Amino acid sequence: MKVVAEKAEKAANIVLVLANGPGEKYTYYGDTTQTAADFTGDILHGETRTLVDQKRNEIFFAAVFLPGKLKKVTNGQKEVTGLNDWHDSVGIMFATMKEEHGGLIEYLHDEGAKPMPPIRVGSQTLCKMKMLWTGTKDCKDD
Repeated sequence: MKVVAEKAEKAANIVLVLANGPGEKYTYYGDTTQTAADFTGDILHGETRTLVDQKRNEIFFAAVFLPGKLKKVTNGQKEVTGLNDWHDSVGIMFATMKEEHGGLIEYLHDEGAKPMPPIRVGSQTLCKMKMLWTGTKDCKDD
């Protein structure tokens, strides 16, 4: 996935919205979504609401509501919640992970959190992933 800024807001598939509280709405071509009744605008968190095409049973749009009343927030906190006014090539909501006990875990994880175990993928999935990474047209045994 690649995050690309659109010139026109209505051309975007995902928008970031600063919200101050519950029931804040965003309308996309006549369809409206809104923050939950317990949404608060003054703590570090976010809430994603999607719009679904019922005939196709697929998501066609997402609004990411972010807290709009934060005070004394560090640049690192803004970056994690996607509020920074600049982003580097890794995109928004990027969490840096580290290796620990054979798995991956966030640098600032909760006490007692266990690292994610290594993920095993099947040979066909691995083949397709290699094709995406390398640009080759077929899979060859390494």
